[in-house]
Amino acid sequence: MIGDQRRESQGVRSQNRDIATAGPRTAGPTNRRAFLARALLAPSAARFWQDREKRSSLLTNAGVIDGSGRARYRADVLISGDRIEKIGKIGKASGAEVFDLEGLCLAPGFIDIHTHTDPQLAVNPHAESKLRQGVTTELTGNCGSSAVPSRFRSTDTFETYFAELDELPLSINYATLVGHGTLRAFVVGEEDRAATARELSDMKRWLHAFLTQGAFGFSSGLEYTPGSFATLRELAALNSVTARHRALYATHMRNEGDRLLEAITEAIEVSRRSGARLQISHLKTEGKDNWPKIGRALRLIESARAAGVDVHFDRYPYTAFSTGLETVFPLWIREGGDSAFVARLKDDDAVERARPEVESKVRSVNSWNAYFVAALSTAKNKWAEGKSLQEVADTLKISPFEAARRLIIEEDDRVSIVAFAMNEDNLITFLKHPLAMVGSDGNALAAEGPLAQGRPHPRSYGTFPRVLGLYVREKKALSLEAAVRKMTSLPAEKIGLKQRGMIRPGYFADLVAFDPDKIADTATFENPHRYAAGIDYVFVNGICALRKSEINPQKSGRVLRRT
Repeated sequence: MIGDQRRESQGVRSQNRDIATAGPRTAGPTNRRAFLARALLAPSAARFWQDREKRSSLLTNAGVIDGSGRARYRADVLISGDRIEKIGKIGKASGAEVFDLEGLCLAPGFIDIHTHTDPQLAVNPHAESKLRQGVTTELTGNCGSSAVPSRFRSTDTFETYFAELDELPLSINYATLVGHGTLRAFVVGEEDRAATARELSDMKRWLHAFLTQGAFGFSSGLEYTPGSFATLRELAALNSVTARHRALYATHMRNEGDRLLEAITEAIEVSRRSGARLQISHLKTEGKDNWPKIGRALRLIESARAAGVDVHFDRYPYTAFSTGLETVFPLWIREGGDSAFVARLKDDDAVERARPEVESKVRSVNSWNAYFVAALSTAKNKWAEGKSLQEVADTLKISPFEAARRLIIEEDDRVSIVAFAMNEDNLITFLKHPLAMVGSDGNALAAEGPLAQGRPHPRSYGTFPRVLGLYVREKKALSLEAAVRKMTSLPAEKIGLKQRGMIRPGYFADLVAFDPDKIADTATFENPHRYAAGIDYVFVNGICALRKSEINPQKSGRVLRRT
């Protein structure tokens, strides 16, 4: 499956769909086998793996931030094999490679609880934009979209998918959720209707199987088709399976703007009815008129928590979001999948019916000047990347609405956008909240090669250093220890990652050493393909995966399976 072209069931990740057809994935099984053969470990690397249990590293003079939230302390850390063996004043360790971390902070490797990395790993298994910002584990399959199941390959399971990932020389750990939209498309299709009793039973059966195979939970993307067609009853019934597995339910809610409070209420009710542990994805107040709702939104979440609902949320440290351009159009015109949507956009009557809804949604965010084209798939429209929809319209001498319509038709609904809709004060309030975690909502990209396309949101390169550099060091919005906890032990506990997310003896040696005075994001909306600064070393499962700016080509990451 890693080598096969795969179209996702939602329009949410048009960039992922483009990457899925890039590089070694294009030509099917023959290229797939050739790629995997090239990606497999060389004989010297195989010897390296045979010896890995004997390898040890001594990290000296570190300012340890252990992930618990406690104050920083000075200590040495001894790594033996893939685990932390000892913490304290160690001095010497026979045969250990020594890393002097004088002046550096040592934290657990950052855990990105909300990502969309899947096809990118086949193109670049080192997950460079994440590794170089200190991320050692990604949780993907969010917003209702996952790599499995595929409507086009009914034999796909997470067991077969994980087995293919196991063959890649991954640099970071990979974990995934089951996407509700992907599952619904597989069983029900793309139509706007309730699932039948038989279909609901089938979805529950598949979800149980996938969770048993190692997925860490279930996600929904209720702003996207076909997940948006699900009722609260369907979501609660499916999450009763999630709850039985004591797994995670992460939701991109039905609305993050005008109906934000109603969407939070629905998410909480799904969790209350099912008993599933709730993670509200990338919580935001979208659109200027909705910025004042932040107090009521947080009170809803706090009240639910006090009433026994296991609810948290995550947020990325930017005031712009990124998604597919199709989301400005109403659900009814998007029903049936990409082909049906594009066909309706060619129907003038349908378009005129949709126009008032689209214009109203754009006004609620800001204006067409706030929507920027991030990525396109055809060469003829590449000139539009990085421009606002208003600028595109001015160039084409048509209205912004017609420009959006034309791009979606010509790009076969593969248009990624970045839109500026949130404000800084609310962002800081979210980040500081005790129930908040840090998640990028991005992909594992690279500054060179096929993953360096377009003008993607800089969160894929800068999320974690941006929090530590801008919001901790410069704005002093939260302490370094509190911020690290939101990136490590808190998401590890929520996801259910065993013996990860803290610096403790016996825990896996996923670690990041950074300079607290220099750590910073360098990626911008104008130049997003730029790696973070101030990250000196990253260890993944005891192996030094990043040393200064050099990446270890040998495998350090693992496919994590929920047990």
